[in-house]
Amino acid sequence: DSDDMSGTFYIQELSATDNYYADLETATAVTLKPDVHNTDLTGENAIVNEKGVVITLTKYNKPYAVTEGRGTLDGAEFTLYHMSANGKVLETFPAQTTKNGGQVQFVNLPQLKDDEYYAIQETVTPDGYLKDSLELYTVANGTYTPITAENGYFPVATDKDVTLAAYNTPLGKIAILKYDYINTDEKPEGATF
Repeated sequence: DSDDMSGTFYIQELSATDNYYADLETATAVTLKPDVHNTDLTGENAIVNEKGVVITLTKYNKPYAVTEGRGTLDGAEFTLYHMSANGKVLETFPAQTTKNGGQVQFVNLPQLKDDEYYAIQETVTPDGYLKDSLELYTVANGTYTPITAENGYFPVATDKDVTLAAYNTPLGKIAILKYDYINTDEKPEGATF
């Protein structure tokens, strides 16, 4: 009978709505009985999405305590890692580069359990800033809390959204002006330092 759609079928989610994590690896079995054209995916058959974790990082050109002239910084690259409870990398996510206001965002990440966590590394430091000088802070209700790196990885999240602020030490600059102490209006030329 061409109308008979009975049997076991598998439904696999291909994407989830914004801010929810889709389990893209699990297929849900659905059994249809003869002459029954509908079934409910409720109870133990329900496909349930958990809220995905969102990590938002903004890179700044000056520390959070400096408000004058503070702006965002494009061109920093950050890599996100899924870490085991003992600090081993379980998964590496594609690197993202700050742009359009110094921001990167890792979205729809699964909530972690069993002391696993997400960690970030700055993998490319913008020109004009000291490599390996990253200062990273969680930002909540206007309060900046420093994060300490563990073996080069900054632990940032497990099962809740987090907002981060990042800053690097600028490379130093030096200016040397040579003056004539007798005739202070003249600047001698040709000196080598």
